[in-house]
Amino acid sequence: MTHSEIIRQLISSKANESDFHDFKEQWHVKNKDLIHDILCFANSLSKKQYRYIIIGVDDTDFSIKSVDTQPENRKTQANLLDLLHNANLNVIPIITLETIHYEHSFLLDVIIIEETNFRPYYLTKDYSKQKSKNPLRAGVIYSRSGDRNTPINHTVDSTSMEKLWRIRFGLDKTPLERALIYLNQPEKWERQNIKGMTLQANDSSGQEWISQDYEQYYYKDFPEFTVNLIYDINRGSSFNEPNITAKFPDRSPGSWYDCQLRYHQTILVNEPFITADGHNYIVGLPEIRNDRTYYYVRNSHRYIMSIFVDQHRKHMGHHNFHTFIQRIKAKIVDEQPVESVDSF
Repeated sequence: MTHSEIIRQLISSKANESDFHDFKEQWHVKNKDLIHDILCFANSLSKKQYRYIIIGVDDTDFSIKSVDTQPENRKTQANLLDLLHNANLNVIPIITLETIHYEHSFLLDVIIIEETNFRPYYLTKDYSKQKSKNPLRAGVIYSRSGDRNTPINHTVDSTSMEKLWRIRFGLDKTPLERALIYLNQPEKWERQNIKGMTLQANDSSGQEWISQDYEQYYYKDFPEFTVNLIYDINRGSSFNEPNITAKFPDRSPGSWYDCQLRYHQTILVNEPFITADGHNYIVGLPEIRNDRTYYYVRNSHRYIMSIFVDQHRKHMGHHNFHTFIQRIKAKIVDEQPVESVDSF
């Protein structure tokens, strides 16, 4: 559903105010009260992705008070962003302002606040433009429970506060969910070389342990999360897909790698990687269709890890992942195609 459809449904059903929506008859007279409302909804523990402050609706009888008939204190998107930027917040919430035409002749303003992992939001300095005995306090966390905001002179309860900080640090999620969030913060990862052991097939006993160095990246805040780029000693330099290797100056076969996302010693994800153009590229293996065309699935583990490795290896003289995509004319699709695909 669109935002407009959700708002219309909330009004027509006369839905009681909740932890994700609130009705206001008119715009706030005091900026302090507007910032307080935004902070409460931004820190709400609602399961909804978006929270709505709906301006132009009476919260008792749901009658419509068109905002164009009461221009006092009305704000634009730019006004709202300026207000928040000047309020000394630790992080600016993601908000948009939409004006909705309701029943042809009425206008409603809707402040839309997006759920993020940057909660909790709070002030770094007290806020009150007027000399008030009751300003918004620095460091205090305001939130919303049901249809009630945390009062200005209070802070959120300890249970909700703990949940908000767990969200900030990703501790409310599974190890894989946390790892995927951390992969989007490449500046927080450190590279190192590891001396390890791996199993290699042989002719006599079947397998044997041999020493093998590999490239590792660890997340500095939680170093138990690592990305390990390990040469596949059993498959070696056997990648030879002509439609790929022929697209590069160096047409020699590429090497196989395992790109492993680990939590402690548990492998959460293991994706096949290849090299091309004499190791100038090291990327996730592209998917292949029956017609021998290539693609990557956007937001798949392989795609995300290819971007991650690319961001860390650029300074080492390696070429860009997106250049590789262009050279082999691969497509980026939003979901795995239904039709069957070939394998390498």
